[in-house]
This record gives sequence, C-alpha cells and structure tokens, in this order.
Amino acid sequence: MKNSISLFEEYKETIQKYSGFDFSPYSDSINHRLVNFMETERIGSAVELKHKLNSDSLFHVKLLEGVTVRYTEVFRDPGFYLALRNQVLPYLSTFSDIRIWIAGCSTGEEVYSLAILLQECDMLKNSTIYATDINPDSLAIAERGVYQSTRIREYTVNYSMAGGRSYLGKYYSLKNNMIVMNDELKKSLKFIKSDLLKEQPEGTFNLVLCRNVLFYFTGEFQENVINRVADTIRNYGYFATGVSETINSKNIFTGIDQEQKIYRKVI
Repeated sequence: MKNSISLFEEYKETIQKYSGFDFSPYSDSINHRLVNFMETERIGSAVELKHKLNSDSLFHVKLLEGVTVRYTEVFRDPGFYLALRNQVLPYLSTFSDIRIWIAGCSTGEEVYSLAILLQECDMLKNSTIYATDINPDSLAIAERGVYQSTRIREYTVNYSMAGGRSYLGKYYSLKNNMIVMNDELKKSLKFIKSDLLKEQPEGTFNLVLCRNVLFYFTGEFQENVINRVADTIRNYGYFATGVSETINSKNIFTGIDQEQKIYRKVI
C-alpha cells in the first residue's frame, strides 16, 4: 500500500491536471488534510479521483472546501483591532478615499469586524474594502453576512476587548436564530474570487490584511505573496499578518507593532 506522501503526490498531480488547482505552494498541513479528505470520500487512488473530478462538477467545490481552512471569528485577536484603531486608523483617516484589501477573507467575519471598526471611527463612508478568497463557497457566505448565533457571547467579548465604542448588537439583527450583518456595513464591501499567488484587486491600497494565511504556504511562496502584496501598498501604507506569522521585510516594511504584526511600507 502506498504511503501518504506518494498518495499526496499522485492526488496533487491529478487535481492540477483536471481542476487547475495547484497544491505545490502549500505546506505539509494541507497535504494531511488532502489525504484525510480522500479517505473520507472513500477515494483510494488517483484513477478514482480523476473519475470523480470529471463526472461530478460539484466535487471541485467540495474538494476545495475540504482542504482549505476556514477558521475565523468576529474580532478574532481583539488586541490586533485595538492596535489598528489606535495606531493605524488615525493616519488613514486623513485620506478621502481609503482602499483596503483583505486577502484570504474566508467566510467574512474579519471583513465585517474591520467594517465595524471603520464605522465607529466615521471612516467607513470613505472606505472600500476588497475581500478576496480562492474558495467561492466561503465568499458566498461572506457576501451574505449571515452567521450562526451560537457564538454571540464570545464575539461580544472580543468586540469589547477591541475597544468597541458601542454595543455589537448595533451592527447586526437576529433572524431565525442567525446573525445577519447590517446592510450599512455591506455598502463598502467588494467580494472577489482570487488566487493570492496569482492575482490581486486592481489599484493600490492604504492597508492590506493577510492574516493567518502565510503559514499555509512554503517559504518560497510566502516570499512570493509578501512581494506581491508589497507592490500593491502605497508608500506609508500598512500591512498586517497573523500574530503567529513573521515576515522578512527586506527594508520594505518597518515594524509598527511587533506583537500584533503590523508593518508600515516606507521607501
């Protein structure tokens, strides 16, 4: 019986050939998720995988859903949003047109968190947030802005720790036991399907968030993403990664908050 590494290589080649999705940039954590997904789907060979890809159009989405990670929450890492509020937004508020890119937005909780933050600083009306992700199903959830209400208490605590100036319930309604984000927040949001390794929204940005995304790539492709992102950021604009991620700034970025991993582009 083939080991999981050789199985992964066969799966990877088959997926790239018949779906166009390339797994080679991704770290070992994705390899394990892919093999586990195949076991769950009872696919035991590349031949079976090829047949499934060719015969079931919905399987492509299910595959992407099964191997990509969608863990996120409203105001996740509240200290990060507090740092944004205090150290970044005062500068961004001097612009009449604020452009923000959230790369790897998943199901959108981070997007709405930032929109709430901007609203409370009277900046949302002057802002456009471009939220991108490779997973169309995640993007569809993000665009709807409808979430399970089971974590309201946790989200409310996060909001408070992030320096919330009002109450979180002001920004959503409850319908059929679901959180529905207010339409006022959605007016400044643009959701776009995009592969971070190959493309990005047009134009340049005052702020780019690429949080909890980089560690899914190998070192070479992490550098590729950072360089691509750097090219889109305006001089004196900001870049943020996840708190467990580090970057090699190469004299492009200056650390603003090392704990919260917020950097500024200074050339």
